[in-house]
Amino acid sequence: QGVRRGLSLPEVMISTLLVGVVLVASMKTVGAVFRTRRVNAQLGAAEVLAEELMSEILQARYEDPEEETLVPLGDPPNPLGIETDETNTTRADFDDVDDYHQWAGVPPVERDGTPLAGYENYERTVQVSHVTPDSLNKVSTAETGLKRIVVTVIEPSGEEVMCQAHCSRFGPLEQPPVADTTFVTFLDCELQAGGSPKAANSAANLINHAEQP
Repeated sequence: QGVRRGLSLPEVMISTLLVGVVLVASMKTVGAVFRTRRVNAQLGAAEVLAEELMSEILQARYEDPEEETLVPLGDPPNPLGIETDETNTTRADFDDVDDYHQWAGVPPVERDGTPLAGYENYERTVQVSHVTPDSLNKVSTAETGLKRIVVTVIEPSGEEVMCQAHCSRFGPLEQPPVADTTFVTFLDCELQAGGSPKAANSAANLINHAEQP
């Protein structure tokens, strides 16, 4: 009759140690994967927030539409920021790009001040400056006819996402039309995916155009 040999105590201890090492390594790998996915998701959301706000800003005029005369090139520019008849409580009154200068949203909100659900731990800020046409990142203290807009979004882990664009006084939408013209001033979009019973809606007023003289 054969003798059945079991595992000795040292073998059991070594096996347990090896399993523990492999398990710890696996847990670290899984944790790193989930952390990477979370960070990437947050960075993606930050990019969407930056592009959404930039799209809104670029709809606005280069100068306040109520300005009767334009500042000559080379002269000291009008102060950046909101005008005396506007409020920074919401962005509903913003009608030119420099109204957004030093605007901050914590948490991010819609144009009318409605908080964006799911983005409570994000922060958005805007900086507008005059830059020279020959060097788009060189800030100027004089009116150049060109403004740089920088939207910065800080996501929950502290990483920053920046979106940059430029607005020109001489853009085609800044020039009064010479003939009767029809403008598209409002866009509405409705999206319904698959069998979802609820549709997603989005709309925007397009205000970046000069009026008929």
